[in-house]
Amino acid sequence: MYGSDKWVISYDGDEDEPESLNNRTKQILDLVIKKTKNMYFNEFIDYVYSTYPVQAQDRYSNLDLVTLADEFLENEK
Repeated sequence: MYGSDKWVISYDGDEDEPESLNNRTKQILDLVIKKTKNMYFNEFIDYVYSTYPVQAQDRYSNLDLVTLADEFLENEK
């Protein structure tokens, strides 16, 4: 409803389907789920807005996560 198109990743319980996500993507998704699974909605939103990619960009701008990750790592040195 707000913003541009989004990707939706879902699981229907069928483990016999071919692997559509690579292992790195699965690791990232598992980490995000582990970190956020016990958060209430407002806590989750606060967490998202506290992350570097969101803080480093103007509101409503596109997030180039690869470039922002490189920038973040460079600033951490």
